[in-house]
Amino acid sequence: MTEEELKKLPFTFVAHLSMEHEHTTSYENKQYDIGYCDHTPVRKDGTYRKGYTHYRIGKTVYKKKQKFLEALKDVALIFLMLFSLSAQAQTARVNVTYYSLRGKTASGIQARQGVCAVSPDLERRGFCMGKRVSVEGYGTYLIADRTSRRLRNTVDIWSRTKIKNGKNIKIKLIK
Repeated sequence: MTEEELKKLPFTFVAHLSMEHEHTTSYENKQYDIGYCDHTPVRKDGTYRKGYTHYRIGKTVYKKKQKFLEALKDVALIFLMLFSLSAQAQTARVNVTYYSLRGKTASGIQARQGVCAVSPDLERRGFCMGKRVSVEGYGTYLIADRTSRRLRNTVDIWSRTKIKNGKNIKIKLIK
């Protein structure tokens, strides 16, 4: 698998951990059981040292990106088969609702016009934070938030004013 093919895989935010000596942010792709962690060490005086990234395939951790990419080449055929199957899942039929809460979204940006939240099941299908999605009849939105875990097949659009909810609405990831 090349670095370009790796960039096409959807990674979802898992956690951000701030400790006295380091900040860590984790991302993963559950479908392919791979992930990475960005580490930013903090000096005693509060300044940041040069950060580094660890990569993971299954339970094996790679400290160097090159070694990680080499390991992915060994399983490239499997990944390519899975990726071609997941490419078909770049559209979905969902319920559309709206929300107007102010504040920061799960991705850390301010809730505003042009932002939406997706249900966890859609995240697992590749509709991840940071991607853009076209919602038929509503427009194009940046996925920057997630809905309650109890919701399924739902896109929640941020709006100052009430908008009409929709059922069985087609959504499509924009590349």
